[in-house]
Amino acid sequence: MWVVLFSGDLPCLGKDGCYPAAFGLPAALLAIAVVLFVVGRPFYRNLAPSGNILGKVLMAVGGAIVNRIRKRVPPGQAPPEHWLDYASDKYSKSFLHDIKQILPVLKLFLPLPIFWTLFDQKGSRWTLQANKMDGRVTETFYWKPDQVQIFNPVLILILVPIFETIIFPTLERLGIKFRLLARMVVGMLLAGGAFVIAGIIQMQLDNTLPIPPPKMTAELRVFNTLPCPVNVTLFNGSMDLPENMKSIEIMEMAEFPVKGFHGFIPGNRSTFQLRVMAATADCQLSAEQESSIFRNVTLGEEQIHSLFLSPFQGKLGTKMVLEKKEKPKKGAGFVRFVVPFRLNTTSGGGHLVLINTDIAPNKIGNRYDLNVNRGAALDLGVTVAEQSVVAEQGKYEIYVSDDTSVNGYRRVGRERFEVPNGGVYTLILRGNIHADTPWTRHDIVAPSSLSVFWQLPQYFVITLAEVLFSVSGLAFAYSQSPASMKAVLQAGWLMTTAFGNVIVIIISGGQLVKDQATEFFVFAALIAAFAVLFAIMTRFYTYVEQPKPAGSDDAKKDIPITKEEIDEAVDK
Repeated sequence: MWVVLFSGDLPCLGKDGCYPAAFGLPAALLAIAVVLFVVGRPFYRNLAPSGNILGKVLMAVGGAIVNRIRKRVPPGQAPPEHWLDYASDKYSKSFLHDIKQILPVLKLFLPLPIFWTLFDQKGSRWTLQANKMDGRVTETFYWKPDQVQIFNPVLILILVPIFETIIFPTLERLGIKFRLLARMVVGMLLAGGAFVIAGIIQMQLDNTLPIPPPKMTAELRVFNTLPCPVNVTLFNGSMDLPENMKSIEIMEMAEFPVKGFHGFIPGNRSTFQLRVMAATADCQLSAEQESSIFRNVTLGEEQIHSLFLSPFQGKLGTKMVLEKKEKPKKGAGFVRFVVPFRLNTTSGGGHLVLINTDIAPNKIGNRYDLNVNRGAALDLGVTVAEQSVVAEQGKYEIYVSDDTSVNGYRRVGRERFEVPNGGVYTLILRGNIHADTPWTRHDIVAPSSLSVFWQLPQYFVITLAEVLFSVSGLAFAYSQSPASMKAVLQAGWLMTTAFGNVIVIIISGGQLVKDQATEFFVFAALIAAFAVLFAIMTRFYTYVEQPKPAGSDDAKKDIPITKEEIDEAVDK
């Protein structure tokens, strides 16, 4: 939880995220816990270590298997009824009896890794899903994608006391037996339900994601930054673009065919001829007052192009920029700033600064400083200077360099420019920077529209599943284990988590399912199948009531003695 809160919001050591604080605070708290644990040592009942019990169990099981295969029977004894008794030549009957008691429990653990396969994806697949969702809470506060995970520990702290003090006791008073294994089955089914919800949300989310250009096509946008309207035509296909493109206007062609003289070629880059004509008599495209100007334009297959038209030293200048048609990561927005005029500086260039006053200074998203390189633009034969930034969602004041200003910067417009989450934008500044909004924003990729809080139902259901499955599973493993085997069953329980993560690697890492929504549904179907298998296995399990520790009041009551214990007492 602390990693989620501090890794992205608290800059330190010159970095945007403060991972030293995110990991250092839990480490400090753990150190305090260790100190408190040591201080309370006089009040504990200390038992001397009895060796590696897990290794001893594995050796006993392995020895029994080998002896059974080789049919080795201890001298003077009949063939054992249970295969574990083949190890009775090296291990006591009481020890082998304890192993026999935990074997049915370990067998029940076999279908359980699938639960952790689903549960642990809330920190990976679900966070990636949240990256493409809108985290807006208020006009000034935004919830980051990785911070959604905090719902799980918070809900755990709320739900565990409710279940233990209200729900379970109420069911018991009503005579409804909701035993540990039954709770685990319901928990597995609820985990599948959480992934069904995640799959449905993913389907809705996929409808809002950008679609890249198909094969043998390209995407083209023409931005007119000239001070007058123009007519634009692309040749080598006789494709006329919309006439009379106004100043600071965009023309978009979503699927422009990329075709060379020899037909369509995968990965082809085709060259077209661009004709720009003045739409009005007072529109001067060049010093020679030409009515039409031609330029060559090269488009690449499956690429997204932005073409900027601008005046340059009495001529028409063009600048091509390749765009990315995909949502930015970590719930941010990608903004390309276009400055088609000289800044009020000696060089005509300078800096463009974004400031979000809703975020405290020195925190991520408060300030971005971009270099408006006029010299580089002139070298390319244009007056359009452009710079891009991945900015946190929010509303920003825009400032540009100004030699006549007291602090060297002048604010652009009176309103704030909003950067919505999950979009790719091109912002063209206009010369009249004193207007309310002297800019035009064009969306290359639309901002995220589905609220991240639509994930709350799936987090609530997966937390219910955790309460029923994990808490009940730990209680079951502890209650069904003899005193000497509790560490073994705890190790077996932890192994289910490890194998669950291996399943994630196989299915998700191997990309066996390409579509994310389909993958969620596949995981839901898998855990449903394993829940049915587990439910069938539980029908054949008999709960074991373990003897109470020696000296306790319950230990003085009559405790059933097994046949093996009687035999062991007789042997002594």
